[in-house]
Amino acid sequence: MKFDIIKKTFKISIYSFVTFCVVNFTLLLIQIFIQSKTKEIPEIWIGFPINFFKLFINNQMNYTTRLDWISFFINFFIFWIIIFLYFSFKKHKQNH
Repeated sequence: MKFDIIKKTFKISIYSFVTFCVVNFTLLLIQIFIQSKTKEIPEIWIGFPINFFKLFINNQMNYTTRLDWISFFINFFIFWIIIFLYFSFKKHKQNH
């Protein structure tokens, strides 16, 4: 019984991480494509729904990066909850 819970938690965590990476990478590519058409020097924000990484030009015309670990983990936790709910509803639907 304990092994089954650990296995399900691990499965949900792996699916959440993959979904998190795919969604953020896809949005990053879309953002780069759009900004390359509209701006000479693009600014990059990574993170959905909360930005956790920013790459932008400062006053000295150098790139500055900012990474917020709390926002990163909040984003991952949001994806984990979504995947958990997906598997819960999927299991609930199969039982009925």
